[in-house]
Amino acid sequence: MIKNTTLITLLFITMLSCVNNDKIIMVSSTGRINHVLVVMKNSDWDGDVGTAIRNIVTTPVEGLPQEENQFAINQVSPKQFNNLFKRTRNILFVG
Repeated sequence: MIKNTTLITLLFITMLSCVNNDKIIMVSSTGRINHVLVVMKNSDWDGDVGTAIRNIVTTPVEGLPQEENQFAINQVSPKQFNNLFKRTRNILFVG
């Protein structure tokens, strides 16, 4: 009798725990697939490091009839990087 009561209780608890939950766990990202947000100091962006990153990230895609960069880039300083920018799809932190 105790086994049957335990089994029925566990079955009842299992059925109650399967309630449909429509909460979104993660916030969806924004931005295009080929867009990169670079987070680094403005002084570094204007210097040699920024030039090297721009040269690497904006290399043209091979095989296209016209020249087109692989990625479009924007730069933000770490102090300006807030919740608005955290939803961006591709973020590159340079520190």
